Amino acid sequence: MAEIILQQNTQNLIAEIKKQFDGEIKIQCGGEKVGFIRHQQVESRLEDGNFIINVTDITAPDYLISHELFHFFLQLNQAPELMLKMTTDDFDIDDKINATAIQLYDTILHATIFRLQEENGFIDDNVRSLFYQGVLATVTAEPKEGSGPDEWGMYRLITLLDALVFFQNEDAEQITEKFLEFYPISANAALKLLEILTANSLRAPFEARRAAVALFKAFDAQLEAWKLPKMYLNTFATLTPVFSERQLKLEVRQLFDIMHSEFKSNVNFASAYIGIQKNDKQNAFVITVPKNADSKEVIIHTYDMTVLELMNTIDMRFLIRPAE
Repeated sequence: MAEIILQQNTQNLIAEIKKQFDGEIKIQCGGEKVGFIRHQQVESRLEDGNFIINVTDITAPDYLISHELFHFFLQLNQAPELMLKMTTDDFDIDDKINATAIQLYDTILHATIFRLQEENGFIDDNVRSLFYQGVLATVTAEPKEGSGPDEWGMYRLITLLDALVFFQNEDAEQITEKFLEFYPISANAALKLLEILTANSLRAPFEARRAAVALFKAFDAQLEAWKLPKMYLNTFATLTPVFSERQLKLEVRQLFDIMHSEFKSNVNFASAYIGIQKNDKQNAFVITVPKNADSKEVIIHTYDMTVLELMNTIDMRFLIRPAE
């Protein structure tokens, strides 16, 4: 394990987060130094009540550590959560859908995290250069022939969207021109998704959820335009619901359509029933029917509950939208 001396701003950030978190924040660093930045060089987890950050590359450790700390900060401060509660019964397909959902949702959070990193001195010209080099090092150029994406098209699209979010404030025009030169198909598609993502200010939790719903829909539309299989993330991925105080008192049937799904719960592998929010058509909860129970009666009973009763019954976290 490599030993590193953390910058003062990293130490300050750790101190701020520990005001909200009782466990220890433990940082482990490997010795590799490839000379560019990718977010795959760091991972974090909660373990035994502690927050563990594992940095596998020390090209820019303070940037990577602060990035994970700000992800954790958003988690502590009520950011909507992405939950993956279902299975297609094909683990390879599950892995692909889940990875795509996580990457897209992380990009939405990055709109806030990159801003916080910049405001706190973790992003400078050197970090921008290392980030740009990381994109070029891991995303191959598009083939010159043909007008459609190759097998790497979806990976390019997701990676370039995240990079465009990173470079929104600095060197945006110059970087965009480079991406359009190297990756014309994927970069043009990423710019369309960026426009949808940034239509929301992302300053409030419900805005991050709203952006995710819109981005999932637009991403599927792009895959369809490329004649690639859609991901159906609005159905497959669960997003923390956001309610007003008034909505919590309404009956479930007033806010949700409960639909029987072709997917199954990835916990007990029973048939899944998805709570689709009527206003945005997004999966807000997943339930299953107990063995030997009448599914019709269970769903009718669920519809009869208030939204608050249901959330408490299924132990589903939710957020309250501030009164306007």
